[in-house]
Amino acid sequence: MQWKYQLLAATIILTMWCTKGYAQNGNDPLFLNYHFYPGADFKEREGKSAVQSFEAGILTPAVRLGKRTMLVNGFNYRFAGYDFDELHTAYSGLPDHLHDIRYSLIINHQLNQQWGILAVPRVNLRSDLQDGISGNDLFPGITALALRASSRHANLRYGFGVMYNNDLNRHSIIPAAALFYTTEKMRISIVTPNGQLIFTPSKRFEYGFMVNVDAGIFHTSMDSLSHGPVAYIRTFNLLLSPVASFNICRNLWLNAKAGYALMRRYDLLDADFEDEQEWRQDDLGNGPYVTIGISM
Repeated sequence: MQWKYQLLAATIILTMWCTKGYAQNGNDPLFLNYHFYPGADFKEREGKSAVQSFEAGILTPAVRLGKRTMLVNGFNYRFAGYDFDELHTAYSGLPDHLHDIRYSLIINHQLNQQWGILAVPRVNLRSDLQDGISGNDLFPGITALALRASSRHANLRYGFGVMYNNDLNRHSIIPAAALFYTTEKMRISIVTPNGQLIFTPSKRFEYGFMVNVDAGIFHTSMDSLSHGPVAYIRTFNLLLSPVASFNICRNLWLNAKAGYALMRRYDLLDADFEDEQEWRQDDLGNGPYVTIGISM
């Protein structure tokens, strides 16, 4: 797998929790999302795949340790259903359902008036769950950032750090940079290369644009295909989309995205997480996707 996929996939977890979690100002945020990717052709294999997924997440209220440290627990679950069509019989054993369960601990420590440390250790359980749960389903990771508050602009924070994850390859260590800027009329949230620009013209309506990555390695119980052994499935999507949110009532928001999915991957890995043989690697055709959900 090329290095650009590693760099993109590394930031998915941090962007979700940092930009969404801390934008809620310490409340108890909850979100429910439905994602739909219409059928797209495999480029190297016969057949096509459509994907529907349901996702739920919650961040618990902040717990303070002393005067400088704050802890937030994050829980997330996603169920993805694959609808394969016209697949060659050699690939008929691909799982229809994949599960992603994640626990994250967000640690925010203030060093002084300008500098702080943001660390997000986490563990994902990714599997088709056909044979129960085992250690092969667990994928740990951690992101650590040093963030600096600008002395000239009160609403600007930026920083750098490092990520360790198992989202696209085993034991990847990747540098990271971040920028957060907020005014009354807009928000910018970037954790390289993910990012979003949101305009807030009123208290009840927001709109903007975001770049996001959806990637992961899933343990599977399928054992093998006719070509050879398969222990893991790796998926990847680079998502570009306009976004809009409408305040239904009080803290309840309706959110929608309608964009385009690029660089889509669906790779079959062996027990050593290798995809060197051509039959293991494949792209899905680029195409539209839709997300609708609620949050509070």
